[in-house]
Amino acid sequence: MDFRPVQLPGFLQSAWTHFSSYWFNGGAFNDDTNELDMAQKPFSSVREPARTELIGEDSGGIGLSSHDRRQPLQFQDARNVMSFVDGHASYIKIYWNGVTGGDGFPVKYEPPDGYEYKWSGN
Repeated sequence: MDFRPVQLPGFLQSAWTHFSSYWFNGGAFNDDTNELDMAQKPFSSVREPARTELIGEDSGGIGLSSHDRRQPLQFQDARNVMSFVDGHASYIKIYWNGVTGGDGFPVKYEPPDGYEYKWSGN
């Protein structure tokens, strides 16, 4: 048996990430109202700038971690580096709802209480 870890290509090697491993919280995943991201919102309108994620690792937005590779890929409390509207950055755990694939991407819903971040500027 081969017990070597599975080697996954990095985000920066993937065309779907535009060869980057970071993303900006500005895509309208929810609907045309942009309720779950920072699209078209001035920083001064953000109610909790220290909790609102602005730029982070791609892996955090989809429920996995580039720091802790696991199978299956998406998993609960995957740790990622995220920066926030107030300017600080933290290595935080990301909530995952348990749904695999695109419907389970954490950027599509707010985390429950107890997590250090949120996506929405509201």
